[in-house]
Amino acid sequence: MPSARSRPPVSRRHEARAEDLDDLLHRRLEDYQRRFRLLDEQMRVLELERQKLSAVVNHTDAGFLVFDASLSVTWTNNIFATRFCASPNAAAVKGAKCHQVLCGRPLPCETCPAAQPFRSGIVAHQEMRLSIHEQARHIYTTAMPIKSLTGKVEQTILMVQDLTDLDVLRRSNEALEASEARFRSIFEQGGLGMATASPEGRYIDVNPAFCRFLGYERDELQRKTVLDVTHPDDVEETRRRMTQSLEPGRPRFEMERRYVRKDGTVVWGYTTATWLFDAAGRPRLGVALVQDIDERKQAEESLRRSEVRKSAILEAALDAIVSIDHEGAIAEFSPAAERMFGYRRAEAIGRSMADLLVPPSLRQRHRDGMARYLAGGESKILGRRIEITAMRADGSEFPVEIAIARVPLPGAPMFTGYIRDLTERKRVEESLRLSEGQLRQAQKMEAVGRLAGGVAHDLNNLLTVINGRSRLLVDALAGHPLRKEIEVIAAAGDRAASLTRQLLAFSRRQIVEPRVIDLNTVVAETETMLRRVIGEDVHLEINLKPDFGNVRADPGQIEQVIMNLVVNARDAMPQGGRLTIETANSDLDGPAATAPGRLEPGRYVALSIQDTGCGMDAAVLSHLFEPYFTTKEKGRGTGLGLPTVAAIVKHCGGQIAVDSAPARGSRFTLYLPRVDEAVEEAPREARAAAPSRGTETILVVEDEITVRELARELLQMSGYTVLEAKHGPEALRICRTYDGPIHLMLTDVVMPSMSGHELAETLAPLRPGMKVLYMSGYTEEAGVLREILDSGSVFLQKPFTPAALNDKIRALLNVSRRN
Repeated sequence: MPSARSRPPVSRRHEARAEDLDDLLHRRLEDYQRRFRLLDEQMRVLELERQKLSAVVNHTDAGFLVFDASLSVTWTNNIFATRFCASPNAAAVKGAKCHQVLCGRPLPCETCPAAQPFRSGIVAHQEMRLSIHEQARHIYTTAMPIKSLTGKVEQTILMVQDLTDLDVLRRSNEALEASEARFRSIFEQGGLGMATASPEGRYIDVNPAFCRFLGYERDELQRKTVLDVTHPDDVEETRRRMTQSLEPGRPRFEMERRYVRKDGTVVWGYTTATWLFDAAGRPRLGVALVQDIDERKQAEESLRRSEVRKSAILEAALDAIVSIDHEGAIAEFSPAAERMFGYRRAEAIGRSMADLLVPPSLRQRHRDGMARYLAGGESKILGRRIEITAMRADGSEFPVEIAIARVPLPGAPMFTGYIRDLTERKRVEESLRLSEGQLRQAQKMEAVGRLAGGVAHDLNNLLTVINGRSRLLVDALAGHPLRKEIEVIAAAGDRAASLTRQLLAFSRRQIVEPRVIDLNTVVAETETMLRRVIGEDVHLEINLKPDFGNVRADPGQIEQVIMNLVVNARDAMPQGGRLTIETANSDLDGPAATAPGRLEPGRYVALSIQDTGCGMDAAVLSHLFEPYFTTKEKGRGTGLGLPTVAAIVKHCGGQIAVDSAPARGSRFTLYLPRVDEAVEEAPREARAAAPSRGTETILVVEDEITVRELARELLQMSGYTVLEAKHGPEALRICRTYDGPIHLMLTDVVMPSMSGHELAETLAPLRPGMKVLYMSGYTEEAGVLREILDSGSVFLQKPFTPAALNDKIRALLNVSRRN
């Protein structure tokens, strides 16, 4: 031991101890401060976990209780107090026993759910039937142990769920099992992308699904913010939504937005984000679920494009497109259908197609066909184009062509019809049918006309001989008993000549000389003759409109038209009646239907002849203008009167309207084009000075020997020298070889080898002073005669009388002599 002398003084020892104590206290203080800081951090973590647990416990429909080892309640949530306990106050439940608050019993249960974890140390599940609020409830409890650090169960958490219905119990069991599985793997193994982020938007953690969605590794995403992986076009909207969700009362937001993957590709994600707040209301953590909707967006875009294409097709389609479901309700109604049927799309969708578009008479057939197809898949119209009748909104019916197809979709069948309005086509077809009928009628009339013209030609040659010879006999047999018989023959020949004139007029081979005439004058000049024709039993009334327009026509033909119509009217009134002839101007603003054809708009003069006779029915009217059609008794009509009238009127550029009905009489109205020209005077023919004789030389060119011989004899009887030729080449030979002058050539127009006009043109240089007189019964080429007449040549119509022949020749030679 050191001696007392060597020991330091007491004050120094005290100082050393004080310093050691100070160091110790300083170290202890630093240790306490470090522990306090760690404790504070742990408290903050615990507070965050408490908030999480509180959010789960207080935002579920399950009741939660915490029991100590004596099975006394140490804590409960409000849900348990309000739903499962008689007292709605959670504070009143604390300290009560399990059997009191849960079962409402005075003694503990043998199988108390809260006691099982204390015995087994594991989670325990139990189903119970309890009376809660005076109702029997099916309760499902889950008891979970709370252990100390040594592993001893110190408390039990009991979750109470109401699973009254068995279906609810089953779903709850499945949901609970799925929930447990999800909660175990939701973050690491879930298929949905999950991420947590700070209030600044920086990723804190991400799950593997989110990494796969964006193509990043976890650590790469943890260095990025939410906006770093957002498509530039969606950045502002995402920032705005995130900012709004940080406001009080709006902790959640949802949006569809585009993400940019690591490789630069763009994908769509549906984001649902929620913020977690601390006790002070500050956002601490954002939790987001991200669903990959790229395929859905692509499908939506494809569907949108398809809808755009469909809308464009429906908009551009000329045919109406209507779709119906299996009940017949309209599911689609195109713009063309709106225009065709007169319904707006909104009016048609959902309504019965049969009631809307099918005429009442066809609706049952439509419904029967639909029922038959739905029952057995049998249909005669699917895939075919058929013509049916449809109905518009105004109730009018119209023809359509429809093709129906079944839409190849799963489930109940749907049908689409492509409908074409046939109204215009039917109108065109009807017009074409009428035109074809008119063409066939015209062809028939042309054929009959050619036949009539040919017959008239032959008859005119025969009648020229018959009438000419009979006239000679009449003159030669003055005072003879046979003269009367010859006069009968001559009269019959005249009637036959009149018939051939009708044939030629009908066949439009009559030689006509149209000029501007006044119809009133023509009617007035024929009045006397008409009154003789109709007889005393028929009262004739003529109403001529003053200031009446003029027409261009052959006055002789117009007289023939009037005479034919008047004779028909007379025959329709065998007991007498009234016959009215009227004239008037008529201006048509639109086309009008007429018997033989169609009258176009224009300025016309109308000549109407109306009787009060027996009238005609539709059957007679349909054949009225056909050649040789007649309703008169045999021997009283030829059937050429009205066809001749129609031919003359048509030749003038006009049409005929007929109004008639049985017992109501008939009215024929002739519409002729009105002309603003002055009336032309009739051309004056040169008249021969009596007597019609001469000594000149005349060349007769005629292929018909009987006509040629008649002409020769008539001319020789009048003192002329006559040369004969049976055709053009022979006439050329005579003109070349005959030494004397030939003053006039009488030639037929139509001959074999060479026409009369060609012959005259050929002989003009050879015999420049020779006059030409043409004769013909008709001509195939009306233009040839028109050219002959326009050139100033003279024409003699067959059949002709001896006097007519002599007058024509003498007049022509006299003109030549004066010139």
